[in-house]
Amino acid sequence: MLKKIPADYFDSSKGTLKLLWEEEWRALGITQSLGWEHYEVHEPEPHILLFKRPLNYQPPMSQ
Repeated sequence: MLKKIPADYFDSSKGTLKLLWEEEWRALGITQSLGWEHYEVHEPEPHILLFKRPLNYQPPMSQ
C-alpha cells in the first residue's frame, strides 16, 4: 500500500527523508516489534528505510 509521506518528514538540505522517531514511522503504517530505531535513509533509493536494534533486545517488562 502506498501512502503519501508528509512534507515535514523530509530533510530539505538533503532532499531525502529525515530520520524518523518511532511514532512517525508507525504513523506511516510500518509495523514491527518493539526496540527498532530508524538509523539511515538509503539515498540512492529513498523509499528504503534502514532499521536497527540490539541483537539481544529485551522489551521492558510491563507492571
